[in-house]
Amino acid sequence: MPSVKIMMVVTDVSSKAQATEALAPIMVTADDPLSRRPDGGGRERGDRPLDFGRLSVRPDLSLHVYVVAGDPRNDYICQILIRDMAAYALVLGPSAEDQGAAASLLELLAKATDRPRLVATSWPATPEDQSGLRLALGLAAHEPVVACNCADLGSIKVLLIALLEQVAAMAPAA
Repeated sequence: MPSVKIMMVVTDVSSKAQATEALAPIMVTADDPLSRRPDGGGRERGDRPLDFGRLSVRPDLSLHVYVVAGDPRNDYICQILIRDMAAYALVLGPSAEDQGAAASLLELLAKATDRPRLVATSWPATPEDQSGLRLALGLAAHEPVVACNCADLGSIKVLLIALLEQVAAMAPAA
């Protein structure tokens, strides 16, 4: 079965935890060694730097989703993962700190790959917010900035579908 790998980088820790929880019912989650401490105890679900899961889009296509905390301490994870990803989404929290982390992460990922990307806000951004973000993050006018409520599975699905559409549009014709 063909699969598409997508990385979802979330700069706001609470939004990452919400996204992980929202996706949990539909994802087959791999055992994550990063979730175990040396003493054998585990961490809270939203505390992990990386969560991974797989979901079936249709019988002949599965989607592998990697939800990563967009934190400078995790930049190395993003750099490693991006090599195998078909696309990535960056979901920003509302704080200036989140947006600063997003700007440096976008720059880092843009140097590493030319894969499709999508920027989303974890709050309902006004057109003025979107314009300011586009300028602050160095996004081209044609690159969308969309809203993604990380606590809502439907909202996350819209984001993932938009990324899949970008991947399909860039795929060579068969």
